Amino acid sequence: MNKKILVIFIVISIVAFYSFYNLHSVYIDSEIPVFGEVPLIIETTEIFTEIQAKLTNTGLKITGHDDSLNFVFGNINSFKIDDLKNLKFVKSIVYDYEVKALDDYASISEIASYHTFLEGYTGTGIKIAIIDTGVEKKECLEDNIIDTKNYVAGEDSTDYFGHGTHVAGIVNGLAPDAQIIDIKVLGDDGAGKISTVIKGIDYAVSSGADIINLSLGAFSLLGDFDPLAMKANWAWDQGVIIVAAAGNSGPAYATINCPGVADKIITVGACDLDGNIADFSSRGPALSSLKPDIVATGVNVISLRATHCKIGKEYDEYLVASGTSMATPVVTGAVAVLKSSHPDWSNNEMKYYLLKCADEKENTYTYGHGILDVKATNEMDYCESGLNIVFILIIAFLFMIVAVLLRIGRGR
Repeated sequence: MNKKILVIFIVISIVAFYSFYNLHSVYIDSEIPVFGEVPLIIETTEIFTEIQAKLTNTGLKITGHDDSLNFVFGNINSFKIDDLKNLKFVKSIVYDYEVKALDDYASISEIASYHTFLEGYTGTGIKIAIIDTGVEKKECLEDNIIDTKNYVAGEDSTDYFGHGTHVAGIVNGLAPDAQIIDIKVLGDDGAGKISTVIKGIDYAVSSGADIINLSLGAFSLLGDFDPLAMKANWAWDQGVIIVAAAGNSGPAYATINCPGVADKIITVGACDLDGNIADFSSRGPALSSLKPDIVATGVNVISLRATHCKIGKEYDEYLVASGTSMATPVVTGAVAVLKSSHPDWSNNEMKYYLLKCADEKENTYTYGHGILDVKATNEMDYCESGLNIVFILIIAFLFMIVAVLLRIGRGR
């Protein structure tokens, strides 16, 4: 009798566990507005073509999708979100929030000197995607811009804000032979939806970018689970080097913006030419990692001024602007120079050497691993790889000795 009761108990427990395990649970972003039509990003478990009709039937007006991570972008009345939630293939529903360009004097030559840029290396053969407000084709950039893509509805590819052109000028000044892929995702107000940025990242990867510069962001509580952070980490997994701004929400701590919160990518804070951390530079930590990773000059940076510029201060025909947006292309330029010097460094090696060789400061939540030092990074020159090989050879030799001793022991 006791055995029968035990068997029944076990069967009921298994059924209950199975039912609980298969319970359809959907993450709903608490930031979603409760009234009106809202833009959403829906993470699903199935490919878009198989679920498109079911999503449309809920009232979702689909605006796009991302097959790499099974994201669907669209707008829906907030009262119908429960209909989406009840679809078994839906994993999460996140508000498609706005990111913004993250904007007294530091010339490009002074920045290059301060961060010990390499002479003779100019980023030749390196493709850099600048995902921003667009890039005006200034005379010095005409030969560098190899592709232009616009994702902003109702606007052409012109930079009507001035942010992307200023960022491109910094990159070009530090890595003058690098090629630029101009991807416009932010409009004439310097803002845009994260779904648009995700499309831009996808285009950059498919276009063969070696580096993606993301001088944009917004605060998010989701950390690595934010769709934009997920896309940034995905692009890193494809072998692309992602450099993103930490944000301008300092001096408070735990204010790293997204996509800077993505743990795999290189997240950049800002300092001045004296090494003082900028008051506006966002501090760490992030939800799942230290952050920022490194800091570079981002205070009063002189660079190109677009015709339709709405930011910064005029300086002759140039523009002076401050922000982690300005520090980010400094690191992007450094990565381009180092990549041309060490073409076989992977993105993980690049990040490791950059952080290891940074000029270390006391507060890791403000400076990360320290201030960018290009010369020291370049001089790593595989020395650690060599040490690793020596270490492996020593271990192998010790194993051989142990094997010989064991064989001698058995012979006795």
